[in-house]
Amino acid sequence: MKKSLQLFVLAVLMLAASSCELVKDLVVANIPGVSTIDYTIKEPAGTETFDKVQVVNMGNPDYAKHKEHVNGFEINSITAQVQKYSGSESHLVSDLKLYYAPQGTNDYIQLGTIENLDLHIMATKEKIEYINFVDKANNEAKLKDMILNDQKISFKLTGLNASEKPIDTTIRFRMDANLVVGLKEKN
Repeated sequence: MKKSLQLFVLAVLMLAASSCELVKDLVVANIPGVSTIDYTIKEPAGTETFDKVQVVNMGNPDYAKHKEHVNGFEINSITAQVQKYSGSESHLVSDLKLYYAPQGTNDYIQLGTIENLDLHIMATKEKIEYINFVDKANNEAKLKDMILNDQKISFKLTGLNASEKPIDTTIRFRMDANLVVGLKEKN
């Protein structure tokens, strides 16, 4: 009897919720996704700046299945890790900036920055560094639109090599993000 009463109450609540004029986020789920971007930076001595571009398809079959119910895109974190470094001494690169744009355009928008990376320490200690976001909410909305429209995205990394030593390194950026899906508002 108690179980029947619980089922009856649950059914009434579901019926009431579905008949409301305004239903938002009744069922919400996060679809996780991780994208990695590897930048190989190989510059001769005397090079003061570097600029590398990688094209990424951040599409995911699960995203397409839930496209009409997507309420948001949330970036949990973006980290940088030196995967390879050819050198035996400290080598500081600074003012790293990560940008993005639809592939085939030069309409780059700054996503985030890292003030300094010591390539030698990062490689030998297997450390990670977190990106400092620039206008995170606005960038999340723009990236969500690009992802849902199945656009390939160009990510550009720029930085300074103040010591002007030769650089031979690979830096991996890892973006951990979620698409938020749920029922949309009804009018």
